[in-house]
Amino acid sequence: MTAVEARHHFFESWDGTELYYREFQPEKKKGVLVVLHGLAEHSGRYRFLWEYFLRCGWAIYLMDQRGHGRSPGSRCHAEHFQDLVEDLDSFVRMVAAKEKKFPLFLVAHSFGGQVAVSYLSRQPKEPKGVVLSGPNLKLAVPLSPLKRYLGTAAARFLPKLAVANEIDPTWVSRDAEVVAAYADDPLVGNKISLRLGAEILDNLDRVMGLAPKIKLPSILIHGQGDKITSIEGTREFFDKMQVKDKTLKVYPGYHENFNETNREEIFEEIESWLNARLK
Repeated sequence: MTAVEARHHFFESWDGTELYYREFQPEKKKGVLVVLHGLAEHSGRYRFLWEYFLRCGWAIYLMDQRGHGRSPGSRCHAEHFQDLVEDLDSFVRMVAAKEKKFPLFLVAHSFGGQVAVSYLSRQPKEPKGVVLSGPNLKLAVPLSPLKRYLGTAAARFLPKLAVANEIDPTWVSRDAEVVAAYADDPLVGNKISLRLGAEILDNLDRVMGLAPKIKLPSILIHGQGDKITSIEGTREFFDKMQVKDKTLKVYPGYHENFNETNREEIFEEIESWLNARLK
């Protein structure tokens, strides 16, 4: 298969904000993947994923969330968690309208998985299934009540104040080249606004209760050595899901399953899962 160039676009989200996305079209198409990235990163870091699934016949649409990557807004900031959920809803609707003839699946990683869960709990009709990679459903390192109280209080007065997100680049992958690229990427941040931090924590208080509301086929994958998002949170969420068609896979590796040294094995598993649900 010859190399496929990205098509770069902006779309109008629910509040009129123009958000960036990249699109890839295969030579022969069988379905569509909508991909949502994690906190303080961007869609451009998913090259291994789009190259693999393009070869398999999937169109790929990847959005930069507001305040991330090439999308506008204060860096790693949102006034309300729900704003991000509405952005995802707007994006999926736009893609589904363009790709009416093909089944659409949602792929969401880390913080993107947390956003996706809130979106999917509303039971949208467009996605036919979801892949959640290392979803942020429970803090990997518990936050002290005092630290949370102080952060939440400060967010009311200084919502855009940026604080360190405390993510060590060596935690993202066992692949040294991925780690180096992450550390050197000008579109990857190492801070988060107080408001977005408070909104994430508030959403985490409710997210486990959303598990029974997800009614579509789901596969959850997590790295055994993940230090960024909690593997126990993923297991707990999976156990609470009531949909019959659900799968949980745990792999060797760290946080970024799609950038791990065993990524081909993971992609093959996901591709097989997707193909089984095209019928």
